[in-house]
Amino acid sequence: MKKLYPVLATALLTFSIFLTACTMNGNQPKILQGELMNTKGGPSVQGVYLPENTYDEYIGKNVKVSGKVVTVQGGNLVNEKGEYSAGFEGARSVMTDVESFEVIE
Repeated sequence: MKKLYPVLATALLTFSIFLTACTMNGNQPKILQGELMNTKGGPSVQGVYLPENTYDEYIGKNVKVSGKVVTVQGGNLVNEKGEYSAGFEGARSVMTDVESFEVIE
């Protein structure tokens, strides 16, 4: 029975680390604060894009916004015919499920 204690302790420690890692995922709400910028990809705060056509009236104002931030992969800007699209290349951060938005004076 004494040999079983170290095995149980190790298993318990491993399980608790696993549970901690599961709760620390990237889908936790983030709070961003700064000037709302008008960019080609739409309105953005600190380089994170917000849903388009929703916050256009607040462009240039300092805002505080919270929500879930996800990374979105863009496609190739040039197709097989050599035509350019208005999309974006690479990855960018986008806020989804905006929980709160306020203008800071």
